[in-house]
Amino acid sequence: MPRIPIFKLGGSSEEILPPTLTSYVPSLSLDGLAVGVDNLRHDVHLSPKFTETARAHIARLIARHGDVEGLLAAEASAPSSRTPFLNKLSNVLRPGPKTEPADFKTVLADVHVAALNRAKADNNVTIDLLARLAIVKFLRLELHSQFAQVLERCRMMLKNYEGLRQMKAHEYRERVASFQVRKKII
Repeated sequence: MPRIPIFKLGGSSEEILPPTLTSYVPSLSLDGLAVGVDNLRHDVHLSPKFTETARAHIARLIARHGDVEGLLAAEASAPSSRTPFLNKLSNVLRPGPKTEPADFKTVLADVHVAALNRAKADNNVTIDLLARLAIVKFLRLELHSQFAQVLERCRMMLKNYEGLRQMKAHEYRERVASFQVRKKII
């Protein structure tokens, strides 16, 4: 007998049957919860602290994995405009205060613990399930939104480099184009 049993010499007399595959449709039961204002969906409100921390964290991850982190750092060090209107506009486009990944983990854990405590207090597991679904839905929507915002920040930064430094502008343009092409990967 050979050392590796899959390399047996000769044919096997017994036929190997392929495994049977079955399908199913996942379903979530949210029985016992009151429907929302529209009588169709359940209302869930996530805390502003969680949403802002998640937005900042997602934007930072997109910039890092999209390889435009250095490009956006150059945006922060760019000379500021002279008019008050443009200063206000640039402050709106720039991200808020820096948050650490640990902050996001802490806030996310707090939201999950609060939902779990509420579910235990009401003796209804579907409250915890609904909170988890709301968080997943928010994060999925926010991924697309933050990608678009990072891309817009890159484009605004490219406009500032037009005519000033052609070599840097060309390099940055290539990086932004690569960022756009790799959207699915990022």
